[in-house]
Amino acid sequence: MTNLKKRVYICSPLSGNIRHNMMMATEYCKFAAEQGHIPYAPHVYFPSFMDDTDQEQRALGLSEGQLWLRMCSELWVFGDTISTGMKSEIETAIRIGIPIRLYTGDVNPELVMSAGADYAPLSRRLDGLFDSLIADIAETDKILAGARACGKKG
Repeated sequence: MTNLKKRVYICSPLSGNIRHNMMMATEYCKFAAEQGHIPYAPHVYFPSFMDDTDQEQRALGLSEGQLWLRMCSELWVFGDTISTGMKSEIETAIRIGIPIRLYTGDVNPELVMSAGADYAPLSRRLDGLFDSLIADIAETDKILAGARACGKKG
């Protein structure tokens, strides 16, 4: 049996300086491949035949990207900017339990999402969104646990 390579979702900005951001995303994919993984970067693939400035096509690309994310083992966040699309990808990864790795602009890895990890770097980069997401998830888990407990008693 052959060893399967890990699929990693590349999360980096596209909007803004699209040419530069596409070049950087391609470099991030190269980095992941050099680490022995298969990079999934919908923001590198979809703009080759879709228009990111067209809201309908952008929404479709973001939606398809969410499906790609669910097929991956990890989410790798690159760069110093967290775009709206990236926030959505990070939120999805948190909700479905995919580990997140945060990379600085110079591709120096810092693991962010694992048991006992320091979430402060990601939280700072998301302007508190991460803390809010974790609190929402914890509250939902408490409610569900309470509902399960009530169901077992009856």
